Amino acid sequence: SLPAGVQALTFGLGFLPGADSSDGVRFQVACETDGATTLWLDEAVRPGSVLQRRVAVPAGIAGRAVRLRLITLAGASSGRDWAVWVAPRVD
Repeated sequence: SLPAGVQALTFGLGFLPGADSSDGVRFQVACETDGATTLWLDEAVRPGSVLQRRVAVPAGIAGRAVRLRLITLAGASSGRDWAVWVAPRVD
């Protein structure tokens, strides 16, 4: 369950050193609840980018049983896709 009163998910997105030749990845946050899946984030990121993101938790979700999935999808090639999620947390 997400804690009651939670308002957002906060995390960093980026790449490890040496990933310069990656063609990028897509980062997604998916929420599964009551048999349905909703994407809360779908963002393409290229090497050299370090991003901080704060994704709002929709009203009515806090305190409910959910499954959150942090997904990383390769671009056309998975070569050197050394992508990382940094310190994901609920706020």
